[in-house]
Amino acid sequence: MFSDKYVVEPLCDDQFNVVNGTKNHLVDLAKRICECCEFQLELVPCSHFLNISIKYANYAVSVFVDDFYDNTHLKGM
Repeated sequence: MFSDKYVVEPLCDDQFNVVNGTKNHLVDLAKRICECCEFQLELVPCSHFLNISIKYANYAVSVFVDDFYDNTHLKGM
């Protein structure tokens, strides 16, 4: 399973440390950042965030996808 190779360590309400082998990635949900920078650059949740969502189901991935990807704003173009 995808999430089995990641260990998610809650640090506080919105911060998690996601460990994959020897790599650690700090994810801050409130600031929408991950140390891998994919979250900030792509404006969609990275694999580290997805693993937080899998292990802590109270986080909806869709909430963290940037409005840029919402097709309703494209209708006016």
